[in-house]
Amino acid sequence: MMTELPHLTGWVLFAFMIALTVFNARKKLPFLPLLSARAWLRFHIGAGLASVAVFFWHTGWSWPVGWFNWMLTALYALVMVSGIVGWVWSRTIPKKLTARGAEVIWEEIPARRAALREQAESLALQSPIVGKFYVEHLHESWAEAIPKLHNLKKYLDEKERALADQLAALVRQNDDLDFHYALQWRLKAWLFVHIPLTYSLLIFSVAHLVIVYAFSGGAP
Repeated sequence: MMTELPHLTGWVLFAFMIALTVFNARKKLPFLPLLSARAWLRFHIGAGLASVAVFFWHTGWSWPVGWFNWMLTALYALVMVSGIVGWVWSRTIPKKLTARGAEVIWEEIPARRAALREQAESLALQSPIVGKFYVEHLHESWAEAIPKLHNLKKYLDEKERALADQLAALVRQNDDLDFHYALQWRLKAWLFVHIPLTYSLLIFSVAHLVIVYAFSGGAP
């Protein structure tokens, strides 16, 4: 019975990996009537956490032996850590984005930035002082422009102050776009880490099964 335990837990762990990988395929096929995305996410999280217990049960809480087992263990650890990071980000980042304003589609951000820059250039052409400020502080970077605009208003007439206020509003909108871009990019970059790691782990796991059955006759 003791000799069969690693063999059994290995197959259970492999089944967990297959089930977790299916979650990514389910997201690419949202039209299929296979439960809701929320239900699949809960299953993904629960199965992922359960697989940790099975993994340590399978290894007997011992260090891996040989470079292949080290690679397999490292891949599993990276998948789990990246999965936890992704779960935390998926819970926190949307709230931060919502608090920062209306939803912004990531692919539209460059075009919206360009439109804001065109509006800023149009405002700059209406006043030599505002135009000079734009060239010196906004032509390349809009960072930390609001305090400088506030100081500039001391030297402007009423019309120019109105232009400065409009320019400040554009700067705030651009800052919001930068915020959305940075956080949404983090989520997209995470996918390019977690998913390749997941498939690499699956490939190594298949190779591990082949090695076990080829050289050990299926023994642990």
